Amino acid sequence: MSPRRMVHVLALITMVAFAFACEANSIFSTWNEVPVQISIVSTERIDGGPLFAGESLVLDAELRDRRGRLRTGESFAWKSSNTDVAVIDDRGELTAVGGGTTTIEVSHRRLVTETELEVLDVLAEDDPDGSPWPRTVKFAVGATSSFDPWTRNPTPGEQAWMREHYFRMVTYASYFGPRLVWYPNALVYKNAYAIYPGSELPVERPDWVLRDAEGNRLYIPYGCSGGTCPQYAADFGNSDFRRHWIEELRGTLAEGYLGVMVDDVNMLWRVGDGNGDSVRPIDPRTGREMTLPDWRRYLAEFMEEIRAALPDTEIVHNAIWYAGPDDPFVQRQTRAADYIALERGATDTGIRGGGGRYGYETFLAFIDRVHAMGGSVVLADDDSDTDTEWIYELATYLLVKSRDDMLTADGDRSRMNPDNFWDGYLIELGAPLGHRYKVGGLFRRDYECGLAVLNQPDQPTRTFTVDEPHLLVGGGGAPVSSVTLAEYRGAVLVREGCTP
Repeated sequence: MSPRRMVHVLALITMVAFAFACEANSIFSTWNEVPVQISIVSTERIDGGPLFAGESLVLDAELRDRRGRLRTGESFAWKSSNTDVAVIDDRGELTAVGGGTTTIEVSHRRLVTETELEVLDVLAEDDPDGSPWPRTVKFAVGATSSFDPWTRNPTPGEQAWMREHYFRMVTYASYFGPRLVWYPNALVYKNAYAIYPGSELPVERPDWVLRDAEGNRLYIPYGCSGGTCPQYAADFGNSDFRRHWIEELRGTLAEGYLGVMVDDVNMLWRVGDGNGDSVRPIDPRTGREMTLPDWRRYLAEFMEEIRAALPDTEIVHNAIWYAGPDDPFVQRQTRAADYIALERGATDTGIRGGGGRYGYETFLAFIDRVHAMGGSVVLADDDSDTDTEWIYELATYLLVKSRDDMLTADGDRSRMNPDNFWDGYLIELGAPLGHRYKVGGLFRRDYECGLAVLNQPDQPTRTFTVDEPHLLVGGGGAPVSSVTLAEYRGAVLVREGCTP
């Protein structure tokens, strides 16, 4: 595997404050309290370094009187002149969205000042070293047990078909090892901090299991029933547990796996009792309740240790995209992976429109940030069962696609097994012609031989018109000149007769 490569993108952020004078009686009644200056400051370091699409910055404002005394407790209104470049909320939390320039304005009553912000994009063509693949979509399949009928004893022709259609398979070591001879691009599954109750570890190393204040063992809160769960929550801050985990993985990789899918790289609390209820563990290093910053630090350090121990291994983190991308530990964890897997993808019904914490635009900005750090993403289309959802996820993938980004789904979905593979994953669009942009309230991205267009959640129905007829993926083969998209709908259009 070629060395991982960090993409460097130049970006500028310039903070310019303008002072506005007011008459003595224009806002306040006493001369000494008249504010004469409002200025923008940042709660984070601004040093002229790169600001990537997807990065966040917290801004604040200062209000001073004629004597230079700082007024506290004042509220401010924030506005971005171009929300396709950056969005900012009432608290001054700014997220860079895409390439371009915007003016950030802050006001307090009749006082106004501005700062100019420029962000440059990270495009697929910024890094031409993505893995060779004959199709636009790099599709991966989660080879769960329901996929075993196609991998148990395939013919040479069936083996070749899977190599040609699946960019990667996420597999399980106890079953897939003997099949690496005909499918070498397999990732082996391993949970970041699971200890299984039926194994020897809970008996041999009880100190590796996190506990509550009463000494009860804690679990990863998944699949819980009757006061127990399938996985104990390991103390990933324990250096002995980390070494054991890495050496166990090293032995598995020696069978010939290309890389590893590390599940539950949770930079938010994911630990609980046997009923699945969240419980804060006791930190064995302090004897006190563990803090979230320490939880994040331990996990980030663990992921960095894995990266350092296995520098040539392809590493995927199944991570939580809304955990806080500006958190330094989240950034360290992100940089320790080749891929960040987004488990429910864009079809997660919890994603809303706009730029809030769970907003679709925030989701896209997070992906941009991963790209800016030199990584790729996996859009895991696990929960989609209708063709409109498949197309929406495909359109999202095409809006953000860069380098080795993958679109994936578990093998229990009928549209991705060798007997029923959806032709939407076989489209040939060629190279992207630029970054995504907005047109008429819709997201759009152009390719050599077509385009993707999407209407995010919580938006009115909109109609999109193309200059010449295109074939609509999932449209039955008839050329179309326009598409009407309700919220949470996308479309992929292919120019008829075009060859990339």
